[in-house]
Amino acid sequence: MSKAGPLEPALTGLLRKDPAERLTADRLHELLTRAAQEPWVPVVPAPAPPPHAETPPSFKRPFPPPVPTGSAPGASGRRRVAVLVTAAALAAAVLIGAGGYAAVRMASDSGHKGKEGGSNGAYSGRLHVPMQLREVRAESPAPCGNARTASSDGRTCYELGGGFAVSAVNEIRMRPADPGQGSPTPLLAVRLTNADTARFVQLTEKAAAAYRRDVNAPAAKVAVVVGDQVVMAPLMMNAIPGGAFDINPGASGKTDLEGLFRRLAGR
Repeated sequence: MSKAGPLEPALTGLLRKDPAERLTADRLHELLTRAAQEPWVPVVPAPAPPPHAETPPSFKRPFPPPVPTGSAPGASGRRRVAVLVTAAALAAAVLIGAGGYAAVRMASDSGHKGKEGGSNGAYSGRLHVPMQLREVRAESPAPCGNARTASSDGRTCYELGGGFAVSAVNEIRMRPADPGQGSPTPLLAVRLTNADTARFVQLTEKAAAAYRRDVNAPAAKVAVVVGDQVVMAPLMMNAIPGGAFDINPGASGKTDLEGLFRRLAGR
């Protein structure tokens, strides 16, 4: 994985063993966008000498041979784009696999009711404050009118469409920051019940279809609403077949995830 360059955080985050710890589509989009903007020169190892052919001492190079620079203009950029497109395709495949695996895991956990994880910051059962997952019809800068719902940082106003309320979860869990694995901030991991997973799949499929038509369309987002605020509204580049997703503190970093966890768990 050390040869992946700026793509390493994205690939490492997608290949985690625990589905609940894998990257969300929104986080993946952020990491791939960042990787595309970072300069990167791949390390080209020196060719191995032929068998039994020892280089005379007077001709041994103290350093590896230089990388050829006579490529056609734009060739390096085309190779970089090809690498990023390949990585994006791999990311989509891993997300689909992660969702399917998460759904299997949730089916085995559906009997847990109202269990608290003690010191590990986890809870399962009925939520003390319902969470809503909603379509986004439009968005605009603050201030918000009566017909729109504000984001948790107060900067964005959302006109929300259809969706559903989440009254119980298989699990909500606080996850600490792990920059080495592509998670520079803490996350609140959510695993829905089997019943809500089916509705979540339909919601993300509809948003992903809107994303394919127009990547900037508000309908390409799914809003996570708690109380009277939108705590997150990520882009759905792909439908999520499983019922697991992460709530992050947002670009402004103003979403209090620990406070949100306590509200939902009733602590």
